[in-house]
Amino acid sequence: QFRSVTAYVIKIKPLIDAATDYVVTMRQDQQIKTEKILREINEQLAFLHQEMVARRKEKSILQRRSKHESMFNSKLEKFCMTMQNQCTLLHELLTELNQSFSGDIASQFGFNINRYDESSFDIGFHTINFTELSNKALATRRTRDHAADIGLMLESAEEMIDEGELEMALQFLNKMPTTLEVQKYMRDEQKATHAFLTAKCHAKLHHHQEAMAALKQLAANSAATDDLIEDEDFTELATKNQKQFHTIACTLRNVKRAPAEYELKLK
Repeated sequence: QFRSVTAYVIKIKPLIDAATDYVVTMRQDQQIKTEKILREINEQLAFLHQEMVARRKEKSILQRRSKHESMFNSKLEKFCMTMQNQCTLLHELLTELNQSFSGDIASQFGFNINRYDESSFDIGFHTINFTELSNKALATRRTRDHAADIGLMLESAEEMIDEGELEMALQFLNKMPTTLEVQKYMRDEQKATHAFLTAKCHAKLHHHQEAMAALKQLAANSAATDDLIEDEDFTELATKNQKQFHTIACTLRNVKRAPAEYELKLK
């Protein structure tokens, strides 16, 4: 939401610059009106800064609730309405002053006064749809949170394997793909990690056929890295299933892959 608002905040600078230049050519009532508008804009920008600072802080459970998000959107909608009204008033005043603008009059004040380009007015605070932006942000946040949960699941499975709890780890890994959260949010690199851990677990249990099937899944994943096939727990597989293992190893090492979001760092 702030990115959309900031885009229009940046666009008000030429308007403010023109108002401060034109102030010397204004009547007293116009000067009073301009001062009032600029004061209101300044107060609104101070409010926006406070909201941005507060928003950067770590979100509490309360702040994640849809009710809080709705209140936040209402604040920004009110801010945008006020900013749009004040900017429009200032634009209309400057457009009126353009009718009597003269380079000769401007030169009398000892500094350059550029004519306000009324055609460049492109401030649309009122066009921002905060509900739509909020829904998109919420969906992105949910995806990130679920992906983090899946990452913790994979770490737990790896710890079980390292501690020798192989049957428990295998049951856990086999159950993961059946959950709705994993089906919907598991990323490619997490799928590669899951396949690697499954193969590793089967290999340590001497389930050669199942381990090879998991390695095939690993080799088919574009996020997998070639060093995974060199894990010491696959030594027995490489000896007893030499041809099949060699094929998988070649696939991992030679096939051009899309760059993973991050490199898998597992034992």
